[in-house]
Amino acid sequence: MPKTVKLNWEFVFREFEKRGYILTTPAYKNAFHPLFYICQKHPQVVQYIVYNSLQRGCGCWYCGLEKKGLARRLQLDQVIKATEENGMIYEGLINPDETLHSKSYVRYRCPKHPDVYQQMRYNNIQQKFGCPFCYEGEAQGHEVSQQRPR
Repeated sequence: MPKTVKLNWEFVFREFEKRGYILTTPAYKNAFHPLFYICQKHPQVVQYIVYNSLQRGCGCWYCGLEKKGLARRLQLDQVIKATEENGMIYEGLINPDETLHSKSYVRYRCPKHPDVYQQMRYNNIQQKFGCPFCYEGEAQGHEVSQQRPR
């Protein structure tokens, strides 16, 4: 069996510095002993991790949340492209100040009903939902009217 090398505190300290963490634990015991640290981006919280997890790529929990949030955000050109691929005319966002995500409401017009402004969530546009007026007309099997029955 290969021999495992016991790491010293200085080596572990440098590894934490490479990641941008401040190691606050005074001694290193082994790879499974919790080490307390402070992330430089989130200094208000003292966190802990075992060295084995740090070596595998784990790190600051709050940085991970920020990274996931950035990955889920959308670009405006994605929304416009999806709306136009669905056969609708993009008119804008309902709340333009909000961060763009899958549940953002998009304002659009149907080419068959240009006088009616409609809105739909982006995730419904992605699922190829269309104009409700056109759908009702097709479902009833007759010509689509301009007014939606109430």
